[in-house]
Amino acid sequence: MARRYSKEEKEEIMQEVKLVKNRRAVAAKYGLAESTIRGWEKKLTQETKGSQKDLNKINKALETENKALKEISAEKDLEIKILKDMLKKM
Repeated sequence: MARRYSKEEKEEIMQEVKLVKNRRAVAAKYGLAESTIRGWEKKLTQETKGSQKDLNKINKALETENKALKEISAEKDLEIKILKDMLKKM
């Protein structure tokens, strides 16, 4: 039966592949097939793309909310200024 690698172990191996820049050597060191590492790379790339899409959606939502809050803040500042001017005239 094939050995199962934890997510952390896979990440360590992937980091080593990036560092060494030789998939074959790293695969041999861990007794893996190069195709296994390629599969992990592909899966990691897909996860990263999915995560990036989620981050982009969150970022867009935050920008929209930030814009709305800035408008509210500007309105409140204007109201405060008007009230202060009215108090000075009294």
